[in-house]
Amino acid sequence: MLSLLLMFLYNRSSGKKRYIYLVLSAFLFVFALEVKLSGLIALPTLVAIGASGRQQWRDKVRDAVIWILTSIIIFALFSTTIFPFSYYHLILLHSGAGDKFESTDPSLTLSTLLLTGFKEDTVPALLALFIIGSLFAYRKKNQFIPPLLLLSFNLLRFYKALPVWPNYYIHLAIPIAWLIGLTLARFNLPSTLSRIRAGSVDLKKLLLPGLMLLAIFGQLTFNIFKIVTATQPRRYQNAALVAANVKAKKYRSSPAEEILKNYQGTHKIILTDNPYFIHKFELDTPPETAILSRKRVIAENLDGDFILKVIQKRKPDFVLLDRFPDLFLKSKALSDFLQENYSEYSLKNSQSRFFIAKTSKASP
Repeated sequence: MLSLLLMFLYNRSSGKKRYIYLVLSAFLFVFALEVKLSGLIALPTLVAIGASGRQQWRDKVRDAVIWILTSIIIFALFSTTIFPFSYYHLILLHSGAGDKFESTDPSLTLSTLLLTGFKEDTVPALLALFIIGSLFAYRKKNQFIPPLLLLSFNLLRFYKALPVWPNYYIHLAIPIAWLIGLTLARFNLPSTLSRIRAGSVDLKKLLLPGLMLLAIFGQLTFNIFKIVTATQPRRYQNAALVAANVKAKKYRSSPAEEILKNYQGTHKIILTDNPYFIHKFELDTPPETAILSRKRVIAENLDGDFILKVIQKRKPDFVLLDRFPDLFLKSKALSDFLQENYSEYSLKNSQSRFFIAKTSKASP
């Protein structure tokens, strides 16, 4: 998003500042791309913003070449320093997670993601639908193209690739907020309010923006009230949707979930390579393994010996190897330590390996 903002500033600036913004936009885009390949989703929006400037096409083409060359140079520098380049690092590390979650939590689909959004932010979602549906009435639609592109490509992304976390809705909420902001900006409220004081504006023209602002303020107040009065953490906004799917027999808990649900919120320590279980059951976890993404495991050459050191230091009650059990258990030292100090519980129809400390009071 910072890269998109800098591209906007590039369009609105002149002189050397333009090229400072252009280079910074390329830098942040490549950085985001190296962290997560899904940053490519923002590329069409970046192109649309860059092409919307008032420069002549010859200047736009020249600046586009500068942006591309800058991106290539920054990518090369990153690939030889911060992010060692390889096909596995850039491509394979970003794939495969969706397939894993698809087998364990099929409730997290594009449809439930959208339902989560409507449930939690009903007013902005309805306003976005109203704005998109009424675009034909606008004479100048160009400024709506970037947020519509961002929204469309994210919808396509979550249709093709499973949205493994409910909070991925933020990727849809950003372009929705963008659309609402552009619509409100068309009313030029500060200028309109000054003319109201002078008595030269028909108050009926303020009816629509006034209702929009009132509805958004009401939604914000309602959300704050829910947070303040909540008796449970709101980390999983789609809990009701998952529960509904359980009743409809569309979702079946994994064997590990059936055990861990007995210890939800008990501050038991779990070491796992799948943060889903940490968040869902509100368990404590060693900071060294709080994030064990596929990218980190390969980039830092993490293995079973690393896991063993963390276990010996933090003494977790549970060890759940869900994503990389074969990789970590190649370590004979780790396997021997777990066999001696932990009891393994068989998880039917699962490749995961689940261990409970013999010294822990926890039991399945």
